[in-house]
Amino acid sequence: MKGQSSTEFIILLAAVSAFAVTILSLYAGLASREAPVYSSLRNVSGLDYSNMMATTDTASQLSVYVPSTTYLMQPARAYAIVYLPAGFAISNVTAGEAGIGAIQYSYVGQGNPSILSIPILLTAVGQHNVSVAVVAVNGSNTVALHAYGMTVTVNGSASQYVRNQSGQVSAYIARRNESLLYGLSSPVSMGAITQSSSCTMMNFWDQLWPIQMQCGDAKWEVRIFDDYCFGAYGTTRTYCFYGPGNGKIMQKVNYSYSPYYNISLVTNVGGTMLTANLSSHAPSSYVYLGNAIAGNAVVDGNIIAYGPDPAQSIAVLRSNAARLVNMSYYTTFQQYLNNVESMLAYYNNTGVDNSQMSAIQQAISAYDSYVNSTLPAQSTSQCIYLTGRGMLSCPPLQEFVYGDILERLNDSLNANETVYVDGSKISVR
Repeated sequence: MKGQSSTEFIILLAAVSAFAVTILSLYAGLASREAPVYSSLRNVSGLDYSNMMATTDTASQLSVYVPSTTYLMQPARAYAIVYLPAGFAISNVTAGEAGIGAIQYSYVGQGNPSILSIPILLTAVGQHNVSVAVVAVNGSNTVALHAYGMTVTVNGSASQYVRNQSGQVSAYIARRNESLLYGLSSPVSMGAITQSSSCTMMNFWDQLWPIQMQCGDAKWEVRIFDDYCFGAYGTTRTYCFYGPGNGKIMQKVNYSYSPYYNISLVTNVGGTMLTANLSSHAPSSYVYLGNAIAGNAVVDGNIIAYGPDPAQSIAVLRSNAARLVNMSYYTTFQQYLNNVESMLAYYNNTGVDNSQMSAIQQAISAYDSYVNSTLPAQSTSQCIYLTGRGMLSCPPLQEFVYGDILERLNDSLNANETVYVDGSKISVR
């Protein structure tokens, strides 16, 4: 912070202490899939307090930690603790300034305070100022919090082969396929809503027949005065509404994803070239020296993978074939569907007048026109629908980082070293 007074400095120190204590108190409650990413926070002394900033007022507080150094195009994370007034929810988080690319943030712990993990991608070498902004809303009320003045020094990326000081071991990851797999929501039918009508049936005691006897498998029914039925059978005509029937299928994309990978790990141990093929389906594999088995390898640590967050931008439309469409198409469809279903549910099993019946028919007509319209344009997303698996496959925003790939080699190779390949840890034993 610029021009920080001694009073503000004391507030900052208090915020830093609160950050460390809160991180430790909430660590035990992290989801198991998130915990490995944040394991370094268990060691309070390992935090770089010199690069932690805070902003505070009477009801809100934002404390942010950013690493002081990192590498070009390598994953880094800012961590934030946010205290908010009751009723407020976080709506947007950004990390910025030159050389900092913000990726979709994720919650570590929700509540008050909320702990945020903000992945950042650093795209330029040198020293950069970092600012973090958090916006929270409660109805029409907005709270905006900022932390600024932190610096990150970005070092150049390592070479393709990374050699440690002894020079005995180097490694390279051949990335044949790295993608993120997203599940899909339950399918929602986009079939038409159909209807039939007949004079309202009553039993011997002038009681209405139940909907199953009057309409079969219809979901809704309404009654309206009818001259013909009044003269022949009673006073009203019953309209039965069915659907939505079979037709196109819409599915939303889930927010959560799982990393899919198919890689070859090439290791050079004192001039001997070794290869292991590893994948999501087979994270453990033999290590080969030519065609001979020289040991085994396993993806043993957490995989850090950042996705494009397709849940906010695209949906899957299945007709004769599957296509990805803009989320706006799904949103509009839901509006039409909700409108007609809520109206039919409101008037279900009641008598309506002519204006109410007209409103129902107009809602049905608008819905049917939309679902029967020409298929929307294909989304420009790079994601693809996997027909056999019913999932969405998307390219990652950057290469995967493997927390630990462990190679156990035959004794004759005599290796006991650790190297890093583009941020991935390779332990050769």
